[in-house]
Amino acid sequence: MNEKLHYVNVGSKGTFASTGKIKSTPEDVDLIFKYLSEENKKGIVLYFHGGLVPEKSGKESADKMKIVFERTGNHPVSIVWETGIFETLKDRFSEIWATDLFKKLLESLIKLVGKKLGFSVGGKGVFKLSNQEISAQLMMEVPFENFGVNEGAKSAILSNNLDEKSMLSELEAEAEEDFDSDSEIIDLIEAESNNPNLLDTSKLTTDNKDGSKGIPLLKIAKFIAKIAFKVIKRHINKRDHGFYPTVIEELVREISVTNLAAFFWNGMKVKAEEMWKLNDGLAGEKMVVIQKLTETINFLKSKAKTKPRIGIILGSGLGHFVQH
Repeated sequence: MNEKLHYVNVGSKGTFASTGKIKSTPEDVDLIFKYLSEENKKGIVLYFHGGLVPEKSGKESADKMKIVFERTGNHPVSIVWETGIFETLKDRFSEIWATDLFKKLLESLIKLVGKKLGFSVGGKGVFKLSNQEISAQLMMEVPFENFGVNEGAKSAILSNNLDEKSMLSELEAEAEEDFDSDSEIIDLIEAESNNPNLLDTSKLTTDNKDGSKGIPLLKIAKFIAKIAFKVIKRHINKRDHGFYPTVIEELVREISVTNLAAFFWNGMKVKAEEMWKLNDGLAGEKMVVIQKLTETINFLKSKAKTKPRIGIILGSGLGHFVQH
């Protein structure tokens, strides 16, 4: 059976626009309800997973819910609405994402964390990546998708029992060595300092006596080392969201002027609101997903002799069930 009969993916701004690996179209919605009509299905369950859930996890939830709801005799349709940390950043932080300074700091941070934790791909340890390999990953639609941290390297850090001061000192030395051979970072900070509403470059500069801004490499190294330490600590304490999302989250927390927690949750709420907007005059991938679903359901209900039962479940932990 076509698995697209059991889920609808919500893209950017609540529309059918593709933003990840899976994609739904308005025609997919039509096919779902054509199938329901042909198979004479009497009950439909629409399942909305919780917020701050990435596409991959949302699809996994859809697969699990399919098994559960089919046992009740209902046809399940899960709404995969891409609200993970990476998707939220990509949707709402495109300006920061596009700055050369952010990319530069991100590359340096990944390189530094990789030196300490190492990488793991498919369960196999890869202790470090070259600058070219890191850059290539960052150009992908979902960077570092199959990368994790090397469990052996993580265990080594724990067994060495390094205190915070010692580890920070090591990280600072490695970061400073990396920046010593790269003068580009200074030019990027100077350029971005003229845009204070985007990135908070005050954490990378010092005030000179003449009123000008100084950009000491040591301060930049300390800045990156501090973030790297937080990323490593979260992995050791098992409070990470995966390798790449955790690196992104901690970098944004330090370099952005935005309140991070509010940013993520507001981004999730904005997407929830956007996918219920009207479709007046819209077509194709510009159509709003839930409105398309609603319009199709209402049309079929108006034509059906026996109106189907429609259940809505909101979030795995919200416990709401509405019967229509």
